[in-house]
Amino acid sequence: MPGTGEAPVKIDVGAEKMYSSAIDYQLTRPDVDGKRLAAMGVSWGGYWGAILGFTEKDRLKATVDWAGPAHSYFQPEWQKKALGTREYLFDLFAARASVYGAKDIDEFLAYGPRMSLKARGFIGKPSTRMLLINGEGDTQVPIDDLYTLLRAGTPKETWVNPQGGHIGRGPGWPDGKILKDVAMPWLVQVLKAD
Repeated sequence: MPGTGEAPVKIDVGAEKMYSSAIDYQLTRPDVDGKRLAAMGVSWGGYWGAILGFTEKDRLKATVDWAGPAHSYFQPEWQKKALGTREYLFDLFAARASVYGAKDIDEFLAYGPRMSLKARGFIGKPSTRMLLINGEGDTQVPIDDLYTLLRAGTPKETWVNPQGGHIGRGPGWPDGKILKDVAMPWLVQVLKAD
């Protein structure tokens, strides 16, 4: 995703062009059915899944936003709270700041709000079919972000684990089970439909 690994761009407004280029390429391949393309992203990747649901609604048949941030995540109040959790075993601030290229906490907190789907004007706009997944008790991406997307614009489908944490994982629901029993069957059903 933007801001990580060998990605050519940092996370910024418009960085989804990286994914649009990948769709362009897929559409040149004779072994790919261009009428049955979908995108799925988890956590930060869910953010890009949601954006592609809006920006590529005419080329993607479906997207899965699996615990992606939408609005509240990007606000300084949430970030200050989330950075203090012990859910991750690495320096969470350093990891999050690096995807923006932010040098300190003030720059990081000031950068985030412009990435909000509300600030970018996506909330309430038409989208392709979209599945939203998360857990009520997510300490990294507020569950309110899922409901912000769900309550506006094109109708969306959702799966929320009432006892789940980040990405919906919880007792009896590890990541692999959510993928196998929720996300993949939904994608298969949508992509098979005429």
